[in-house]
Amino acid sequence: MDPQQPEVLYVATSYLYGTSELHESPVGVAMSTDGAGSWSTLYTDHTIAMAGLLPVSGETGAVYAVSNVSRTPQPLGKAPAAPTSLADVKVESPNTTVPWTAAIAWIVAALAALALAYALVNDLRSRRPTTARPLASSTVRNR
Repeated sequence: MDPQQPEVLYVATSYLYGTSELHESPVGVAMSTDGAGSWSTLYTDHTIAMAGLLPVSGETGAVYAVSNVSRTPQPLGKAPAAPTSLADVKVESPNTTVPWTAAIAWIVAALAALALAYALVNDLRSRRPTTARPLASSTVRNR
């Protein structure tokens, strides 16, 4: 998914076949510009399976592909020439910061768990062992 255009999606496709032995046959890379309503072929290669796709943010039809054969990003569609490493590819990630209210909720939950554990330990320590009743004595007769 393009981080700046959530309706633009990319997918690497392949199909599996076989009976006693499973085989994968790569198909290529497809793109949707309407949130998966329709798909169009962006790249076709029946020999190399794609392991990962890295969209170029804000550029429709531009994606880098990493295959199972090579970890060098391959430009597909309108993507510029491949960078020398994946570290050079700028991929924007969605905002994953935790709001302060969620942080406070986690702190309160942790304190509640500690209080519950403390109460359980004190309860187990304060219990006194119960005294067992003596068994009724029975007389064994010798014959």
